Amino acid sequence: MDDEPVSASEFYPSDEWEAMEAAAKDHAGGWPLPDDHPGWVGISDEDTKWMRQKAVPHPLHTFRQQVNVGNSDGSLSTSYVLCTQNGMDDSTLDMIRQLCEQRKWQLCELDTGHWPMVSKPQKLTRQILDVL
Repeated sequence: MDDEPVSASEFYPSDEWEAMEAAAKDHAGGWPLPDDHPGWVGISDEDTKWMRQKAVPHPLHTFRQQVNVGNSDGSLSTSYVLCTQNGMDDSTLDMIRQLCEQRKWQLCELDTGHWPMVSKPQKLTRQILDVL
């Protein structure tokens, strides 16, 4: 991966992206919390209920916004928390690991799904504090 700006939508398979767009049309442009997301790992039924009460649809247009990941002068340290059971396939997880290594980002892997703040809050907090 080079330093050209990129959007998250570019990493989704077309069928998955189309399903997200269809769901967003029914929710004022926001992608609702899915019922069957593969990232639902380590979250109890009680926590799932709590999340559904608090969650709002994620504005889908943010997935299309390009992000510049470069840090040309190296003045900022960068860390990446990779939740290894977030629904990404092994090749995508490996691409993220390689990206972190190439850019000399501090990589932390958590064996959980997409919502570590719910499934592993203590471990996530420890990792964030370690970066500071």
